[in-house]
Amino acid sequence: MALRRLYDHPDFVELYPGIVAEEHKSPMVPGVGIAPTYTISRVVLSDAVCLVRGDRHYMVDYNPRNLTKWGYNEVQYDLNVNHGCVFYKLFLPALPNHFKENSVYAHYPMVTPAENEKILKNLKRAYCDIYEQLYSAEWAN
Repeated sequence: MALRRLYDHPDFVELYPGIVAEEHKSPMVPGVGIAPTYTISRVVLSDAVCLVRGDRHYMVDYNPRNLTKWGYNEVQYDLNVNHGCVFYKLFLPALPNHFKENSVYAHYPMVTPAENEKILKNLKRAYCDIYEQLYSAEWAN
């Protein structure tokens, strides 16, 4: 309502006040704490797509010859580990003294273990062995 008093037409609203005043989206899955506004989500996703499409290492030179054999193997994913997510490969080496190798927080860092359990059940995904090990190991300590 405040924007209506300040601006004659929606096309005249500056970017920052428009983003701040925009309503957030409701989370689609329980436990997801990231629910940006429509504009912000489009900006972030558009930027990510442009970065990937514009990076020759992802598009043209994505092979062992250009990345080194070790680098190429390091970025490969395994669907049997964390359903293919590789964030833990960045997280654990970057913070070696903060998390154990089997920490559920390192493998699924965006939500709590209890919410992860609900999300995976809701998605009807069978718990992979590593998740069960991570979940029980973290809470046993």
